[in-house]
Amino acid sequence: MAANGNELLVPLRGGCPGSRGGGGASGRFGHNGGGLQLWARHQLSLNGAVLANGGRGLATQLVRGGGGGGGGSGGGLLIEATTLNIGASAIIAANGGSGAEGSSIGDGADGRPGAEGVDPVAGGTGRNTC
Repeated sequence: MAANGNELLVPLRGGCPGSRGGGGASGRFGHNGGGLQLWARHQLSLNGAVLANGGRGLATQLVRGGGGGGGGSGGGLLIEATTLNIGASAIIAANGGSGAEGSSIGDGADGRPGAEGVDPVAGGTGRNTC
């Protein structure tokens, strides 16, 4: 898929949803992170969390041979101010969620939603016995 927008987030948009799992597991994908713009004419201080994380993919449920859904990508965060103060405890993140596992023998494990840190989230480990 071609990139949409540029490094200045023009146009501002959210992320993309994850892909559907195969084998009858439609609708079990992670939702996308949204797009958020904060603008202050003068000063903006951030001390909390500003998040646009993607959602987790969901595993197959009693679908023999079904594929787990993909995680949604993180969205876009655009923060603008003449003076921007970011506190030591502030978190600004738009992380993607992880995909779930498929299964040939029963329920797989769900992925994990986008986290508030810099480490990637783990996906499913796989329960396919083929």
